[in-house]
Amino acid sequence: MAEPTVTLREAEAHETLLLRLEALLGELRPLAARHPLAAVPAPLIALSEGLLFDARAFTPRRRREALPAAAPDFAGLVVQLGQALAALDAFEARRSFWSAGRAAFVWRLGGRGERPIGRLRPHLAQLAGDERAGADKLRAKLRRQIEARVAEAYEQGLRDARNGILPPG
Repeated sequence: MAEPTVTLREAEAHETLLLRLEALLGELRPLAARHPLAAVPAPLIALSEGLLFDARAFTPRRRREALPAAAPDFAGLVVQLGQALAALDAFEARRSFWSAGRAAFVWRLGGRGERPIGRLRPHLAQLAGDERAGADKLRAKLRRQIEARVAEAYEQGLRDARNGILPPG
């Protein structure tokens, strides 16, 4: 069986939706912890239903609801949005993989190859490699300087010993 793939459009929609869901959940979790049974304001219900509807496209067909209705209280809404976020994570896990060449997780785009998952900031792995190369050069330069000073100190001590000069102390 072939690995599941994703289109470029689906990948972009997924990343955008996942970031929006995470942001909303970050705001709602403290409210749900303090007031779990409080009524959710109508604008927030509308926003949540829109996100839940958009998340339907990334859930398996057998688990899709026709038109998801947001829970009327904060605790229920946080659970619903958390389930939608989990469905997005599962979608990503099935359609992405680690690319050693890019040093990042990438989307499996079918015939067109792969694309780094943007929200995971793949360029940071490349920057870390560049920084390591710079640090390795600096470390090698420092090692040469230390070895030169040790050799110089040895030669100076050898000259002093031949001339009968005692070290201080």
